[in-house]
Amino acid sequence: MIENRKEGLGKVTKVMSGIRDLAQEFGQKVELQGDRLEEVDNQLDEANAFTNQGAKELNTYAKTMKGRGIKMAICLGIMVLLLLFLIFLIFR
Repeated sequence: MIENRKEGLGKVTKVMSGIRDLAQEFGQKVELQGDRLEEVDNQLDEANAFTNQGAKELNTYAKTMKGRGIKMAICLGIMVLLLLFLIFLIFR
């Protein structure tokens, strides 16, 4: 009977040792995944910052091009008027 109990305790000890090893492995994997999640979070923050900067640059470019479009239209209009004036002077 004592030997059966010793044998049973030995089995329980082996099972508990296996459970402890699994818990340690699980803890290491959870820690590794936590580190990876933190890296992903940092990369998302960085990507968000780049996206915001790109949006600001695109807005600035759009405003610049809008102003240039108006200037180009005015210059084109003046050139057409000058061309018409020169044609008028030549064929007069």
